[in-house]
Formats: sequence, structure tokens, C-alpha cells
Amino acid sequence: MPLSSDSLFHYTRGGMKALKGILSEGFWVLYHEEYSPLHFKNKVPVRDRGFLYKPSHFQGHPADAFLQYLYIPMVSFCDIPISNIKSHLNHYGSDGRNGKIAYGIGLTKSWGLDHNLNPVIYLVPGSQIAHSFIDKCVKGSKYHQEESEKTKIPGRYGIETYYPPSQMNISNGLINDNKENLYPYETLFLKPIGEINLDKPNIPSESISFVDEKEWRYVPNDASIISGRKLFHSSHNSQYYQSIAENAERAKNEVPKYNDLKFEIDDITHIVVGMNDEIPELQKHLKAEYEGKRGVNEDQLHLLYSKVTSYETLQRDFFPH
Repeated sequence: MPLSSDSLFHYTRGGMKALKGILSEGFWVLYHEEYSPLHFKNKVPVRDRGFLYKPSHFQGHPADAFLQYLYIPMVSFCDIPISNIKSHLNHYGSDGRNGKIAYGIGLTKSWGLDHNLNPVIYLVPGSQIAHSFIDKCVKGSKYHQEESEKTKIPGRYGIETYYPPSQMNISNGLINDNKENLYPYETLFLKPIGEINLDKPNIPSESISFVDEKEWRYVPNDASIISGRKLFHSSHNSQYYQSIAENAERAKNEVPKYNDLKFEIDDITHIVVGMNDEIPELQKHLKAEYEGKRGVNEDQLHLLYSKVTSYETLQRDFFPH
């Protein structure tokens, strides 16, 4: 069995409603919270497989009080073979009557390459290649201005200055965020190999292997990258960190809507609904959306019907019991 699929799959937590929306309008480009390259600096213990620590909301954690994030507009896909998606859906599936189920769509890889999708680059924190990305990062003048302002009142950070969104500019392989910080272009496609969430000091509550997700990303050329941080325990500077979060949300909301990522009927390889009894509903939607429209003929429509399956069937016929 191949380790990668010839299709790129997008699974949605939004169930049938979201799947119908994708088939009607294409994929919405939405902001996702990703780690800043600067957070890959510290090497993590070997026993934790190089996974990045992500502290939860408690006091006294020995790790950093905050995490640095970048908010990147994207659409995510994976090339996990459809017969191997069960564990993937533990994190990205929809809530069904009997646990997680899938709603998603598969598209040809040639469509993905035509639209500049690219596999994610997975990094081990503290590794030499991680530092090669970090060394290329440049703190912008607005960042230095903000750092200088914080020192005027010892022990108090006050409120972060608001920096509106600015469209990404690619120069010498570097891109900017809204605070004029510069990062390697590859930052748009970086992710740690895994993550450990901590609910109590030194006690992992959950670990996620991002490498197993085999992610591909679409990031629009007119992206606006938003800088942010998150505080993970109470602090006398909590008001400052709260203002950072609010400013990031404000900046994201001020970015004009990105164009939807489109596809044609012949690009579709699979459509997955949750349950068998939902297949007729989805086929009726396809008929209303495509019949006699977009240059689609009857044979193409019937072929599209044949590409619809259910997670219920996959679970019964393909997944190990």
C-alpha cells in the first residue's frame, strides 16, 4: 500500500453544511495560528521525540510564559491515503453519533501543483536547520519601538500599540508581518514535528505528531501575516498580553476577504460524507449545483456521483477492527 495518496484531501469539522459550501464556492482562505520560527530556538529533551512543549493555563510552569505566533491565511490539505485517515480524524474529524467521522473532498495532485500548494517543512526545535531559519529572521523597527516603550515603566508593559495589517512583500527571500518583522518565505510552510500539551507542570496531557499529518498548504500571494503572542499563566503584565491578542484579532478582521480557492468538477477525486444515509442528500446538492451549469454534461455528473462515499462505509470495509 502506498504511503502517500495521489489525491490531496481536505477534511472539515463543519460537517455536511461546510462540505456543501466547498462544492458550491470553493475553499475559504482562513487564518491559522502557527508557531513563529523564533519559537524553534530551544532544543527539547530527546525523550520527548523532539516535540515542542505547549504549556496550558497554569502558574509556575518552568517554560516560557508566552508563545510567539504568526497568523497565516491558508487552506490545509493532506495526502494521507483515504484508508489510513482514522487516526487523523481524532484531531480533525467532525463529531458524529459514535465518535469522529469524516466530511471531506479529495482533489488531484496536479490541481494542487497548479495552485502552488506545497508540503509543510517539519522541524525539530533546536536543530541546525531550525537555527538556519531563525538566523534569517530580522526584528523590525516597530518591534524595537515597542520594546523600548516597555522599559519606560519598570515592571509594567502597559498596552501594546496597534499595528494594522500590511500585505506580504517578498524581498530577497524574506517576507514581512504587520510589525515589519522579517522572516524567510519558508516560514509560511514551517511546523514542528510534534507538540506536547501540558495541563500540569511537567505532566503531558496530550501529544500530537504533526509529521503524521502529511500536510500540504495553500497560502495566497497577497497574504497579510499577523504577529501575536499568547500568555499561558497569570502575570502582572497580563493586560499587555491581552492587548496583543486583541490587536491580532483586530488586524485579522481588517484584512479584506481573500479570494476563494477554486477547482473544477474534473479535479475532484473523492467526496466523503459521514453516514450512508447522507449520500442521497449530497448527490441532490451536486445535481442542483452542477446539472446544466459550468459546462458540466450528464456523463460528468454521473461520474461525480460515483466518487461519493461515506466514512461509515470506509470504517466498515477498509479500517482495521
